[in-house]
Amino acid sequence: MAADGWRIETDAATLARWGYELYGGFVVSDDALRAMTDFRGEFYGLGTIDFSGSDEYGVPGAVGHGGMEESNVVRLVAFLDVGVVVSVQANADRLEQIRSLVRALRDAARPRA
Repeated sequence: MAADGWRIETDAATLARWGYELYGGFVVSDDALRAMTDFRGEFYGLGTIDFSGSDEYGVPGAVGHGGMEESNVVRLVAFLDVGVVVSVQANADRLEQIRSLVRALRDAARPRA
């Protein structure tokens, strides 16, 4: 990972690993993680977006972050209830393309009963 001002340059696999470590409780204390994911009715907490409060991914416990620049879109989504972290970096005209891909990757990675 390389930082450039407010941007971070990384690849999808490294970003997914970061999401796993962060939202899995390996980076910050349990109290800090609870504070990050306690949205108090808002969509944005301490550096974390509540993706479960929208139709974006359709499941509770979907949190993460994202970015968009021209036609480049990045999404890091941790599905806390199922223990799946998805990272997507792509050239895309529409955010819906990324949402569909994140949902498909979540479903593919979800543990089977």
